Amino acid sequence: MVPDHDVQRVTGADVASDRLGQRRLPVDHATGQATRSPLGAGTIQYHGWVKHALVTGAAGFIGSHLVSALHETGCAVTGIDDERSGDWHRVEAPCTQVHRDLAGLAPDELADLCRGVDVVFHLAAEKHNSAKATPQKIIDVNISATHRLFEAAARARQPKVVFTSSLYAYGSMGPAPMRESDLPTPTTMYGMSKLAGEHMLRVAHDDHRLAR
Repeated sequence: MVPDHDVQRVTGADVASDRLGQRRLPVDHATGQATRSPLGAGTIQYHGWVKHALVTGAAGFIGSHLVSALHETGCAVTGIDDERSGDWHRVEAPCTQVHRDLAGLAPDELADLCRGVDVVFHLAAEKHNSAKATPQKIIDVNISATHRLFEAAARARQPKVVFTSSLYAYGSMGPAPMRESDLPTPTTMYGMSKLAGEHMLRVAHDDHRLAR
């Protein structure tokens, strides 16, 4: 089971509300029903049409589990991770490894990585609790590089994008329960950057029909 704090807010793909957990889940277009993933509630599962996926942050805890789950469905996976906070030794399933910092990839390089894939899972982020994190690095990775990735996916014309946000986008971490309908008011640079990612994907959908 993956931790809920960074997967509860999932933006992109085609999603429906999970009445039990107030989480958004992917829709199986054949049945019109929301589906659950082997990774647990709130994560992503696809049936058949995904043959090749690109996963950013593939060597992270969640990313490595996602790579394994995708491989179990017969999906080929290309992963991007510079091991700043990840570890490629976590990834046991076959995966084409790209050892690069997402912020260091040029637009043309990102576009090349997006070509030929059916879906982009964007998990890579500069974490709020990383000893190496600085406000500028958070902006470079979580905002600027995320924007370039969405633009690259649009240039590739084919992929859908699934963006993993965070409860930090809401600002408050309790103790009162939160709902997705609560107004996001982030109080950290990390939370602000994750909320910005959600809005950038919404704009990318409006401009390029990337995800809905």
